[in-house]
Amino acid sequence: MLKLDKVRQVIYLVFALMIFNNVKGFSQQLKASPLIYYGTDENFVVNVSYSSSWEIIIQGGAEWVRIVDLPLKPFDNSRYIGTGNVSFNVDLIPNTTTSLRVAFLRISGSGAGSGGYSIVMIAQPPVGINSQQISGNYKIFAAHSSKALDVLNESIQEYTPIVQNSGSLSLAQQFIFAPIGNGYHLIINKNSGTCVDLELYDRESLVFTYDKNGTKIQLYPCLLNDNQQWELEKIQNELYRIKSKISGKYLDIPNASLLDNTGLIQMECSGGRNQLFAITPFDATSNTMPSNTISANLTCPG
Repeated sequence: MLKLDKVRQVIYLVFALMIFNNVKGFSQQLKASPLIYYGTDENFVVNVSYSSSWEIIIQGGAEWVRIVDLPLKPFDNSRYIGTGNVSFNVDLIPNTTTSLRVAFLRISGSGAGSGGYSIVMIAQPPVGINSQQISGNYKIFAAHSSKALDVLNESIQEYTPIVQNSGSLSLAQQFIFAPIGNGYHLIINKNSGTCVDLELYDRESLVFTYDKNGTKIQLYPCLLNDNQQWELEKIQNELYRIKSKISGKYLDIPNASLLDNTGLIQMECSGGRNQLFAITPFDATSNTMPSNTISANLTCPG
């Protein structure tokens, strides 16, 4: 008879495969800063213009996202397609339940044009949280190297590794921290509109990796799963350890590397500075990590 943790792993794998089949390709053409709403009733106008073609996809939570005044019938229940210029209204409808859920509206196109959007809507706001608290852009610097967390090659593709690089003004080095209650956050990349994600399993071997040291950190569409939820453990000033909800392990720059494009992983707490990160508001006039006074290794919790 399978042990409970094995049963849980099987459930995670089945769920992960279902998610992969449902959302594969959604982020392929998306390159837009995300908009985040906490259960509020919002209405805004969207303008789309692509020379070839465009599509609008409502992914999950369709009862919260209503497209108004679009002069087209949906291609199916959640997808509109068209060409040229179009302008329409979008209503985000508050959910009255207490459960946390996420809805997306993704707009992308081919050919020359503009209009890409990624909207992450969290149904129920945590107590004391409002949109003003998470509206800013943040840089994340590795304390040991003073390099900024980045997305490899500024890619918007799902499964792209998160790496460290020299600081720049790139949107790929800017992140939104969205509180989702109980001390956890989604960390959303400004360039792709997708989430910082702990790999659940190896896609070739189908072996679970989420509980292993050395598992990579990557981009993936925001799904609010435990492998996308992160706890910030404040050390001092802007310095934090960042811990995964699903594994209890910490973000880590392997071997305290100083090299650009070193991939971010998770590891058990080591007390090293390569597990400390400075989270600072984005400043267009500076690409450097603020000074801090921690020079020695630290003790781990517990």
